[in-house]
Amino acid sequence: MTYNRSEQKTHAFNQILKDMKTGTVKSACLLCGTEQFLVNWAKEQLIKKYVSEATRALDLVVFEAGEFDMERLKEACETMPLFSERKVVVLENFDAVWGKTVKNVTSYVNEICDLIRGLPEQTLLIITAGEDPDPKKKDKPVLYGTVIECGSIYDFKVLSETDLKKFVMKRLRGMGKAISSRALNTLISSSGYYNKDVDYALYNLENDIKKIVALAEGGEITESDVINGISDNIEHAVFKMLDAISQNRKDTAFRLLNDMLRSGEPAMRILANITGQLELMLEVRECLSAGMNQKAIPKAVGAHEYRVHKAVKFSSGYNEKELRRILVNAFETDVRIKSGILDDKLALEMLIAEI
Repeated sequence: MTYNRSEQKTHAFNQILKDMKTGTVKSACLLCGTEQFLVNWAKEQLIKKYVSEATRALDLVVFEAGEFDMERLKEACETMPLFSERKVVVLENFDAVWGKTVKNVTSYVNEICDLIRGLPEQTLLIITAGEDPDPKKKDKPVLYGTVIECGSIYDFKVLSETDLKKFVMKRLRGMGKAISSRALNTLISSSGYYNKDVDYALYNLENDIKKIVALAEGGEITESDVINGISDNIEHAVFKMLDAISQNRKDTAFRLLNDMLRSGEPAMRILANITGQLELMLEVRECLSAGMNQKAIPKAVGAHEYRVHKAVKFSSGYNEKELRRILVNAFETDVRIKSGILDDKLALEMLIAEI
């Protein structure tokens, strides 16, 4: 089949809440995407809505990754719920949906598709998976296509700024805390959530929020509380390091680098983040030199406005030629480390010295 993905207008987070409220959740649904925090949240919300706690042991069947059994799956899907609204069956981390070859699963894909097509109304089959490894591929795997045909797909992508702010405030309210508008903006801009070069998602943000709350003394989270709570966040540390370099405070930059290395942060991850920030700084500087309005730059470079705002600030002390030279040095540092020419720590210190 040919699959054409239209632009997602409503985030899956809002769509699944709407479908649960209106009772339009279909008998089969795939929960997938970048935000595994929301995938797990959605799964738990569906279970909470449709399964009675009194008969949870009977009306909820979960197949963990690697524990697939076709006969048990058929039996679970075809058995009516006892006292729950629906019988819920979960296939956890089911990568076979993307067409991956999975032992003891791949040979049953056609049977699973037939099962989905004939699911009773009282049954809800939930499939959880990661992000689509090939979203541009036109011909989608047969199992994925069957879910499109007979069920619903909730693809949990990165949250918008508005939804992210709501997420943070809701988490803080649940912990008995409020947050000032300034502190909220600082948290979002410093967290790394909108940085594609950093492996940072809602699970990481949740942990940072917990650290901030643990360190905060008052009932309202302040900007100082945020900065103290995310002090060991790699993007925050790299931004501080580049800021120190731009102000010719290289002693501070070296200290921040050593703090990251001592905390166990891999040298290559630090370098990748530095390189990503430098690339963004150069792109932003080129846009500004071309006379582009600063508000139009985020869309032009494919980065969030918070990251662009910081890049504008940090790149102001350099011209394009200097930024290109620094970026070339960063690429050469990568080669030096990977080839074993220089020790990781020494290579990074030389890069900072050359900026």
